[in-house]
Amino acid sequence: MLEKELIHKIANDKQLKTLVNDIRGQLISKNIPDSIDKTEKIILGNLETIEEYLAKHIQCDSNPLDECLQINKGYEDSITYESGVFYLGIKHCEH
Repeated sequence: MLEKELIHKIANDKQLKTLVNDIRGQLISKNIPDSIDKTEKIILGNLETIEEYLAKHIQCDSNPLDECLQINKGYEDSITYESGVFYLGIKHCEH
């Protein structure tokens, strides 16, 4: 069972929330029973990566680049999901 704090953090992160919803949607579209439980198992199996992302990620706004809050100006942490595994990466900010 996922902790309330983790559920709240996922719900408040646009990128992570989208990934989790996509995972659940894929399971439902494949008619996999207990898709919510399976989604939670996937999250728990990748908890270390998800927690690292949540600890480091800073969401950028479309402010000028000189106001960027990232350690590496112009690049923000990202997270992706493929074949049961979450991966950390970087992408350009919204500047």
